[in-house]
Amino acid sequence: MASKPSMTILPVLLCVALALLMLGTLPGSSFLSTASLRAGANPQVRELSCAQAEPRKIAQGQGSALPAVGLAVVTGLLAAAAAKTSRLQRRALVPGSWNDDPYMPGGTTVAMTVEEEQKWMDEKCVQLEALMPMTDEEFEDEIAELYWHWGKHLIPYRDKMTGVGRPNAEKARIKLNKIRKQPEFWKKLRLFKPLVLRHPTLLKHFGTVWTRPRRLRVGAWESPHDIEDDNFKMNASYLANEEKIAGFSYQQFLEETNGNKFDKWNSFEIGDIVPGKVMALNESGAFVDIGAKTWALLPLENASLRPASSMKDAGINIGMEIDAQIVDLDTSSKMTGNGRASQIILSTLDIQRVSAWDLVTRTINAEEGTNPIWKVTVLRVEAAWGATVMTSVGLQGYIPNRELANKVGDAALVGTTIEVNIIGAVEENKDILQPNRPAEFPLIFSYKNIATKALSSRLKEGMVVEAKITDIKPTSIDMEVEGYPCAMTKVEISAAKTYEIADVFRTGEIIKVYVLSTLEKDGSIKFSTRALERKRGEIIRNKAKVFANAEETAKMAFEKFSEAKQKLAENLASALGEDRFGGLFDEGTDSKKGKSMSSLLGDDDSDAEF
Repeated sequence: MASKPSMTILPVLLCVALALLMLGTLPGSSFLSTASLRAGANPQVRELSCAQAEPRKIAQGQGSALPAVGLAVVTGLLAAAAAKTSRLQRRALVPGSWNDDPYMPGGTTVAMTVEEEQKWMDEKCVQLEALMPMTDEEFEDEIAELYWHWGKHLIPYRDKMTGVGRPNAEKARIKLNKIRKQPEFWKKLRLFKPLVLRHPTLLKHFGTVWTRPRRLRVGAWESPHDIEDDNFKMNASYLANEEKIAGFSYQQFLEETNGNKFDKWNSFEIGDIVPGKVMALNESGAFVDIGAKTWALLPLENASLRPASSMKDAGINIGMEIDAQIVDLDTSSKMTGNGRASQIILSTLDIQRVSAWDLVTRTINAEEGTNPIWKVTVLRVEAAWGATVMTSVGLQGYIPNRELANKVGDAALVGTTIEVNIIGAVEENKDILQPNRPAEFPLIFSYKNIATKALSSRLKEGMVVEAKITDIKPTSIDMEVEGYPCAMTKVEISAAKTYEIADVFRTGEIIKVYVLSTLEKDGSIKFSTRALERKRGEIIRNKAKVFANAEETAKMAFEKFSEAKQKLAENLASALGEDRFGGLFDEGTDSKKGKSMSSLLGDDDSDAEF
């Protein structure tokens, strides 16, 4: 196969054409004789030659044909160069093209000698024949069935331009004869081109492409023996070069398709999770190779739970291997030059959401390797109920006002990144992408515990500290301890079965509270006045006495709680036959689930005096 002229030859040819053009336009120029060309650099010889050539000049007014020839050559070369450049750069000039480089290297063409071609072909045919065998009888049956398929005997063929044409039966006979003339060639070729037996005349036009000049010159039809009088030959160098460009061999293709049966291939379905490799990026998204005919598209809006302005902002880069979910199978292709094809659309949002919720669950369960402190970005602040925030993985949540400490209604938080700890999750709301009301948010955070981390590092279990009540709610009270906002639930206020908090305390009152537990890791502190009661409901009946004896009662309570914890640990170890609970009740909890010590002892601990 002759190679096309390289673009580097065009400048040389252009210079030659310009020289011819200039030579033809010089005054007194003409076609020089052979003697004048042999004259060389001798001016006398050149003058003599010109003089001898004078009588042979073309008549004045007609001019020389040389300028026209040079002009035509120059015009043709410029047009060829422009067309070549246009073809090379066409893809890059199209907006949205995935190809940023207008010049696409094709590599070095495979070149082999005749002996190398024959050896390559013999070895390759043996390999492919083992994967896609066919006996002579099966070959004959195949072409016999194709003959009736080509014939379409009940559907006459008519040329749309002329209204006449070769009948289908005649076309079928031509195709059949073409195969039977060289059966061994076709048996080999089918190993490389599995569909070639169905379309044997597409290898060459065989005169079937008719033009008006050809009809006028040759006639309505060529003789069938002229059309069929061609022999084919396998081009091993071309086939080897195809393998090199594709990056895989014909043998690998047949192994993957099980001998071209494709029976092990599963078709893609919406909802499938598929692995892929990012091949290219543009403003539309990322093109991902998932093994389909056309690269799948991962749009920017499907690439990240967090807002992103580009695929790189979404963490997607060329060469990255990702898992994505198929969300559409039949969208018009965004690939430049392949607009008629359909394209698969991918999304990673559900995969990211599942992964994010797995982290939420493990964090709530305090599993090893998780951090209870999360960093979130404040999106907006609502004075009525709290602040809307977004986690680093794109999940939205909110911080209730009661958990905002001294930042309630503070609009300066918007756009800032703060540390919080997660205190609740509503999995039913995880699919709500734009929650607006507190009941719609999937995550609930607390900023208050983070604010009290410094306080929790100073307080120890069993201490008694003063607190100022700042707000009274039906089920809890808000208070300040050493200037830090804290809270105490109703169950920790008193062991009485029925009472109203407003009947016990008032806003602005200074009270004493018992430090039930602290967790410096996340800043959480649990307070109690129930632990200061010597009898059930004593704080309701005689609050002043309880606070007057608070320090003494706290010491006795701490000792009793410690003994109860130790006894429970021994009982559990004895029941399981293992002594492995020595550190189980650290930091004021009876287990990793964080039960309070007052609930550990039950209500009867307040019935008798200490």
